[in-house]
Amino acid sequence: MKTKKLRIIKICLSTVAVVFPIVLCILPSLSGLQKNFWIWLGYMMYLLFTIFFISMFRGHKYDAKDIDNKEIQITQELLKERNKWGSFL
Repeated sequence: MKTKKLRIIKICLSTVAVVFPIVLCILPSLSGLQKNFWIWLGYMMYLLFTIFFISMFRGHKYDAKDIDNKEIQITQELLKERNKWGSFL
């Protein structure tokens, strides 16, 4: 249930982020807002918030075993490198 609500919020935020500049440029009644610095600054802040919000709640595809296996592989690679360079001394 919680993930469904988050998905709906993400879709709504993304839709507004895409539709707002299109509507602002197409509608003649809003042509005065096209050159307003504060409108575009607010839009950029909204985009940053949207990107932050979407990235904060994205799904992680790792579990504890994957992380442990990755750490073991990194450790093994580091030991191989150390042994390789230690043989030259």
